[in-house]
This record gives sequence, structure tokens and C-alpha cells, in this order.
Amino acid sequence: MDAAKKSMALFRKTKPPTRPAFKPLITIQVLLLSFCITLPLSPAQAAEALAGESGRVHSQALAISGQLELIRAKLGKPKPPVVDILVTKASSLDIYFQSLILFDKINTLSFERTRTIYPDPSAPKADPSLIDVLRVLDAILELTNKLAKELGAAPAASIQPGAIKQSGTEGDIFLLLANSSRQAGALLETKAELADVFLKVTGAVGYAARTLEIYPDVLRLIPSVRSAVTNPKPADVYMKLVNCLDLMGDMAPPLGLIPLRISVEQASLEIISTGDLLDMASLVRLKTGFLHSLSKEAKPEFQAHHPGPRSLRELFERVLTLETQLAELEKQVDAHPERLLKTAPPPGRKR
Repeated sequence: MDAAKKSMALFRKTKPPTRPAFKPLITIQVLLLSFCITLPLSPAQAAEALAGESGRVHSQALAISGQLELIRAKLGKPKPPVVDILVTKASSLDIYFQSLILFDKINTLSFERTRTIYPDPSAPKADPSLIDVLRVLDAILELTNKLAKELGAAPAASIQPGAIKQSGTEGDIFLLLANSSRQAGALLETKAELADVFLKVTGAVGYAARTLEIYPDVLRLIPSVRSAVTNPKPADVYMKLVNCLDLMGDMAPPLGLIPLRISVEQASLEIISTGDLLDMASLVRLKTGFLHSLSKEAKPEFQAHHPGPRSLRELFERVLTLETQLAELEKQVDAHPERLLKTAPPPGRKR
């Protein structure tokens, strides 16, 4: 007890340490500053930032299109007719895929004219965003500027962030890149062949088969579909590929994604070329690969072997097989999207 009394007496005599009056103010200021730094963007600020990225993407795409037109004029090539496509819905994912298709064309053109190629843009760690699109478009603009310089045309300036405040919609940007891909294809000495298209579709068939493995009691290997159309036209193949995109578009909402929706004017179907088929098949393959990547059971990239010369009917039947696979997959995803995702779509998945 004596020891306790001594301790209490000592405690009463001990004065608490004095602190300068301004210290609490500094502490409060630091706390407020930290709070401001970690505070997320408001919806209005986020929308403004996204609009800025979209504006630069749109401007870069316009610059590339203009540069390709200069190169075409210097080479004396005829201007290709435009396929009248209407894009009512698209996402940054679709724009990214379309930019990769254009990059491959420009890289091939660069090799043909200058014997130089650009390394493939690094794949994004997560779902592609407009920043990833810009990385690809910057590489494309660098290649087109080198080509223009070789031909004596003026280079196009890269659009800097903040320089453009207005932009087109995602559909506008997608269509602009698709038209540029058609421009670039018309400049190539190496023309697309049906075997190239067949290879892309075969890759998509492989991805679809792997994705169907996730669902029990589903026939993974859909038998090859025989066509009743004896002499299919390029337009028939093209519209079947568009239908494959529609089927994947139907799967998008249950998976938390934005569907790609496109339509083609009937008059434009008369001018569909093998290059157009290759562009559409490339997009279908990229999108089936992405669908497969959503699963935790996703396997490495599917590698299809070059099939050799193929007829239009063989290509048409291969696309019918893919269409049958995707129709079955759409039913499964609509009923049980969680089996593909395994978990609920993470925040930010929808683009």
C-alpha cells in the first residue's frame, strides 16, 4: 500500500509534457492532406478523365487514317471502296482488338516497304483499357510516319494528352480503325488468302471447344457442319462471322461485359473481299480467346497449324462449326455465367 501511495503522489506531482500550440494544427493539416490524396475521383472527374483518353484515341486514329491516305496517294494505289458498317455498341476491349488487327497490317506493310518491323505491343496485365489502345496506336503512328518519310510524305504529329477535348463514341473509333485496316490491306503487296482466314477461324474453334469444356454434359467437339450451300460467296462467310460476334454479344451482359453490335448494309456485301474476311475472322478469334481467358481453367494460347490452300466452301463450313459451338456456349453462359467466371465479375470489368 505504501508503494502504491508513493506512486500516486509521484503521478500527481508530475506535470504532463507541454506541446506547442501549432502542433495539433499541423497534425490536422497532414491528416486532411492525406485524406485528399487518397480520395478517389468523383464520377464527374472520372468521366472527364475517360473523355480525355477517348479524345486522344480518336485523334490518333484520325491521324493514322490521314497518314494512310497520304501513303496511298504516294504509292499511286486506287482508293478502296468503303464497306458500310454500322456499329451501335462497342467497348474499349473491342477497340483494342481492332487496333491489334490494324497493327499487324501496318507492320506487314512496313516490312514490305522498308524491311523493318516493330515489336508487338506488350499485352496488358488486366482487361485492355484505352491506355492500352493508345500504346498500340502510338506504335502504328510511328510506323506510318517512317513509311511516309521513306516516300517523301510529311509525318503526322502524335496527339498529346489534353490537346483534344471532344471525341467520337466507342463505335466511331472502332469503325475508324476498321476502315483504316481496310486502307492498309489495299496497300499490301501480300494479299490475304482463304487459308489465312481458315487459320483464324480454326483458332476460334479451338478456343470455343476449350471454353465448352467448363460446362458438364456438353459436347465439346461439335461435329463439322456440312453446308447445304454448294457455292457460298464471300458475303455468306462474312455474315456468318458477324453472327458469331452477335452470339458472343449475347453472352456479354451475363458476364458483365459490353456487347459489340454491328450491322452491314446489304449493298456493301457485294464488295466483301478476302481481306475483309480475314479482318472479321481475326476479330472473332481474339474475342473467343478473351472469353476463354475469363475462366480460372484457361489454357495457354491456342496454336492452329496452317491448313494449306482452302476453298470458300471449306471455309464456310468451318465458320458454321464455330457458329454451332458459340450457339451452344451462349445457352450455357446465359443459364450459368458463374461457371465461366467462377466468381462474380470484379469491379471495373465492364468497359
